Amino acid sequence: MSKLHVARGKPRWKLVGSSLGGYLAARWAELNPDAVESMVLLCPAYDFPKILAKHIGKENFKKWQLQGSFQFPDCTGEPIPVHWGLMEDSQTHCLRPSIQVRTLVIHGSDDEVVSLSSSQQIVKDNPHVRLTSG
Repeated sequence: MSKLHVARGKPRWKLVGSSLGGYLAARWAELNPDAVESMVLLCPAYDFPKILAKHIGKENFKKWQLQGSFQFPDCTGEPIPVHWGLMEDSQTHCLRPSIQVRTLVIHGSDDEVVSLSSSQQIVKDNPHVRLTSG
């Protein structure tokens, strides 16, 4: 994203991200506050290591760490390997980014992976954020 930002002449972006993409949009905005005008985040996966551990279970999480990769379904349901390096890299980043721009968080009340309470906490922690759920 940073390379694209420079290549496009450093515009102010309007970012949209869902789940892990919502977390990544918020993190990029936190690191580049002058580059983002606003965001729409759909069920942003703040604290995603905890979410993944809960979603796949402790045994599979441990297997992932020991084997170095784990099969996760992509958007079509096709399993793809995800390297454990994702978890290692996550330890170098803030997992609950601070939001300094106007942001709308949209969260379905029946989301089975990212809890509504996570988005509610984002709103409590960040005055520029509005939440809509249902």
